[in-house]
Amino acid sequence: MRNYKECYIAVLDLLGFKDALNRCNCDDIASFFDEINEECTISYTATGQPIINKEDVHMKVMSDSICIFIDVSIKNALSALIATCDYLQIRMLRLKEPMLSRGAIVKGKIYHNKDVIFGEGFVRAYNMQEEEAIYPRVILDKDIVKNYKCSNEVDQEYFDRFISKDFDGYYFSDYLALFYILNHELDSWKKFIGYVVQRNENEKNGRIRAKYSYIYESLPRIKEKFWKYHNG
Repeated sequence: MRNYKECYIAVLDLLGFKDALNRCNCDDIASFFDEINEECTISYTATGQPIINKEDVHMKVMSDSICIFIDVSIKNALSALIATCDYLQIRMLRLKEPMLSRGAIVKGKIYHNKDVIFGEGFVRAYNMQEEEAIYPRVILDKDIVKNYKCSNEVDQEYFDRFISKDFDGYYFSDYLALFYILNHELDSWKKFIGYVVQRNENEKNGRIRAKYSYIYESLPRIKEKFWKYHNG
């Protein structure tokens, strides 16, 4: 008998992916998804230790959309899902031409069997990222933030440090702050910020420019979080 599973579900949309298809050959695109697949199978704490078995993290790539989900019964499932999304996004920001993404995380039912995936949880996550995320961020369904009980110190630490409330009231996973904390002294961060400034100043499409403006205007918050991270 086939059954739905209750999972934490993330759906990410790769912004600008359609344009990348016109610039890159098939092998380049396939290699990029190979790296995504590798990145999405491992979630780490700040100490470098796995917080979940990689076989418990499930991913499905559908062109410019990525669905990642973990059964709610798995220990550290939500923290692992958030961490996987964060590190995946950071990997994309390190590209020669950074690729932004937006997404949403919900708790809901999903059915998955090889190439088949469906369920109200998947639909809800997809609609949230499409209609509500708007900016390059991964938002969390408010019911998750309201009702989730951290099961251990790993869970609590990740929530306290990297789940923030944005200017418009949405809770989101602050992968930009994590990127800064991990890379602020490295060329990858400096190149990324240079790219953001350039796109923010020169992009003529207002909808695209708004996404880079969002990142640029987030820099004070990111640096404040960095200070709190290192000073308790």
